[in-house]
This record gives sequence, structure tokens and C-alpha cells, in this order.
Amino acid sequence: KCSGDGVKQTASGDRVQPVTLSGFKILSNGGRGVYAGGPMELVDSQVNLNTGGGAHGDTGRELRLTACELSFNNSFGVQIYPWKSLFMERCTVNRNIGTGISAPYADRAEVRQSLIQGNAQGVSFGSRTILTFTGNTVSDNENIGVQLSFDGSGGRFSEEGFTGNVIRKNDVGVQFQGGRNEVLVLSGNDIYQNAAFEIQNNSSFAIVAGGNY
Repeated sequence: KCSGDGVKQTASGDRVQPVTLSGFKILSNGGRGVYAGGPMELVDSQVNLNTGGGAHGDTGRELRLTACELSFNNSFGVQIYPWKSLFMERCTVNRNIGTGISAPYADRAEVRQSLIQGNAQGVSFGSRTILTFTGNTVSDNENIGVQLSFDGSGGRFSEEGFTGNVIRKNDVGVQFQGGRNEVLVLSGNDIYQNAAFEIQNNSSFAIVAGGNY
């Protein structure tokens, strides 16, 4: 329990060796639970009840989260800044006051088999992100479940794509924003019981959304 960040990695650059934290409980800090200024992996750990947010990935190579819980933070659950990649699997991001996963400028984001539930907003990915989002449940978030703001900076779905997700009981299930000269395909998901829209397209590009429930 610290007045600032619970765990802080300040080094950056290509020569920095990855840091791995396994089985940690990072709780009730005055700043962020985790500040990753370089490559970091967090395994089977809890990052909960932190005032400044859960896990923050700043400029560096990648942040990897496996079987972690990031809940009840007073801001975001996971936040990724530019030129950082997020790899996340089998995690729970629950009841954060801000966005569960906020990665509007991440280079790459891969989120698999995770639960994002009960946050102010579920997940947000943006202009330059190459996104893999598979096998996740996004539910009971107060505002938007999944917000995708792709534009001409290279943001798009990966070959693995956006599929096999359950997106329910949010205000808006999936919202698209931005502008690019490309059709995006959204299929193989269960998107239902969202209050305002299941899929809302506020972008200038076409969405093909067949094959969803």
C-alpha cells in the first residue's frame, strides 16, 4: 500500500529486459497499481482498489497480462499508451470507475477469453491498433461495451479478428467511429440485450455484421 504507484518500472528502450511478476497482490495504492515503462508480464496477480487506476502500459514494447484480476480501481482497469502492445488472456476486468481496457493508440492489442464487466465503459481501441478480440464476455458496463475508433492510421482487425465474443447488457454493444476506406467484417458474436443499440455505426466506413446473434 503506497502513496504513489504500487509497482513502477521506469526504464525503457530496446535493451531493457522484460520484467515478470507472478502471484502478486497489488492493492489499495494511492497512484496506479502498476506502471510499466518497459516490457512487463503480469501472471496470476490481482491489481485492485488503486486510486490512480489498475495497470498502465507506457511507451515501451509490450504489456502481457495472464490470468489476472483488475477490479475496483478508481479509474481505468488497463490503460495502454502509444507504441505499446497489449497481450491479455483469461483476465477479469471488473467494476472499475473508468474504462475497463483503454487502448486508443496501442500498436497491437490481443485480448482473449477475458471478462470485462461492470465498468463505466467496457473497452476502447483506436486509430492505429491491429486488434484481436476473441472469446471474451463484455457485459453490464454502464456506457459502451466495445468502442472501436479505426481511421486511416492503420487500425483494423487482425486475421484472427473479432469473433466468439458475448456482448450483452451494456448501453451500446459495439460502437464504430472514425473513417477509413475499407469494409470491416464482424461475425460469430452474440450481441444482445444492450439497451440503446446492439451495433452502432458512427463511422464513415461500411460494417458487414452478418452471422452474429
